Amino acid sequence: MEDLEQRGKLKKVLKEVFMPLVEHQDMMQARLEKRVFDEVEDETGDYNIYATLIPRNKLKLLDDLLFPILEEDEEESEYDPKEMLEQLREGEDVIVSKFF
Repeated sequence: MEDLEQRGKLKKVLKEVFMPLVEHQDMMQARLEKRVFDEVEDETGDYNIYATLIPRNKLKLLDDLLFPILEEDEEESEYDPKEMLEQLREGEDVIVSKFF
């Protein structure tokens, strides 16, 4: 279109036709989002935590349920009694054993 007046009229007509559609689409999208989020339960704090005590040699490293929390817990640790006594005298925490 070369005529500026025709372009202006076309723009006005298209705006009048499509703006209500866009507004309607936005409103329907917001309603759908609200409905979906209202149906989805908030799972915060709804997890079950399972714990057990087993010998380290019975721990299966490919178990889906039972596994060490930290990777370094898989390794056998050696404890120096003299170092532990010194830590206790200084008021520090001492790890005596790890549980799985």
